[in-house]
Amino acid sequence: PTESPTAPSPATSPPVTEVPPPHEVLNHLFATMLRARLLAKRLRNAVHTSEAILGGTLQNTGVNDVIVSATGHPILKVLRGTDLSTLLARKKNAEEPIAEQNIITAQPEIFASVAAGLALANRRSQSDSIVVAFAPGKLTRGSAFQQATEFAAENRLPLVVVADWTGSRTSS
Repeated sequence: PTESPTAPSPATSPPVTEVPPPHEVLNHLFATMLRARLLAKRLRNAVHTSEAILGGTLQNTGVNDVIVSATGHPILKVLRGTDLSTLLARKKNAEEPIAEQNIITAQPEIFASVAAGLALANRRSQSDSIVVAFAPGKLTRGSAFQQATEFAAENRLPLVVVADWTGSRTSS
């Protein structure tokens, strides 16, 4: 059989690209990333999570979705709607266990278990919201994390875990 000389072979085909997001989405992502960067400079002792990770993840969450953070994360709180002046007025070490805007700060050792439990509660209440868990990548290396994520996978729970490895020397 003869092949058409104009048809590209599979080995030399250009990669398939998706249509770029609309300008409104790109502007919102850039504004969120810029706001996160400026907040990180202002709140020097705040947990650092890549602004691209925060912006991209929060772009795809709804107002009813629950965020679980393994660390106190004031930048995440502000990006989800907490008033910056209210946040700055609080004492530095007065972190609340449950904060406004559906953000829960869990103990680092059990954040995945808390997130899986909330996702199970969402499933049982037939809610269409999801749980998004943020953590530094190194907190994903324990047996508690493994058990929680295996439980979530086995039960097909609405849970997304975002592990930020940008601050570590080794990534996986």
